[in-house]
Amino acid sequence: MDEVDSSNLQRQILHNIDNLGLGGDKRELTVLFSDIRGFTGIAEGLSPEALVQLLNDYLTQMTDKVFQHDGLLDKYIGDAIMAVYGAPIPHPQHARLACRTAVDMMQALRRMQADWKRHGLPGMDIGIGINTGLAIVGNIGSKQRMEFTAIGDSINLASRLEQATRDRQVDILVSEFTYVATRSRFPFEPVGEISLKGKTESARTFTIRKSA
Repeated sequence: MDEVDSSNLQRQILHNIDNLGLGGDKRELTVLFSDIRGFTGIAEGLSPEALVQLLNDYLTQMTDKVFQHDGLLDKYIGDAIMAVYGAPIPHPQHARLACRTAVDMMQALRRMQADWKRHGLPGMDIGIGINTGLAIVGNIGSKQRMEFTAIGDSINLASRLEQATRDRQVDILVSEFTYVATRSRFPFEPVGEISLKGKTESARTFTIRKSA
């Protein structure tokens, strides 16, 4: 089976993380970044209480999608989400699981947008970047405090793809590496080569049609 019970998976992940010391291993995985567009402007129009409620509801539903598809919530970065697939427990279909998460995130967001509109709340859009590649994963930090995370150029590329979604006017941007691993599973459309900040070479990118 490609997917397992989410609660059982999370227990396995925590067990694996807790038994790791400082240091890391190199492995192939897929990372997903999502971020709210124009969050500062949204925040300025709401009371602190309403803002916290809106953000908590949003993050809860997005995180549920990560867990439903065997992902590890790496961290929240403000209103952004970083999720990892294929670590600390290897999964042969980590690229597919990340793409499925992205599609489900967008479907959940559309339902939330309709609900926010009914309650007179501002709508918001998100961008999602996904990349597959080698990364260092492990417990990183100090002896006093460490956290499990993934680091490396492949992680940076996923983050930059997310940032590029606004300019390319798409919800999801997928790297060529993820596309190659999952092209038979999703209705991809080429977005073209894009220059990414901090990268000397351009990257071929793809998006997933909304009908997926």
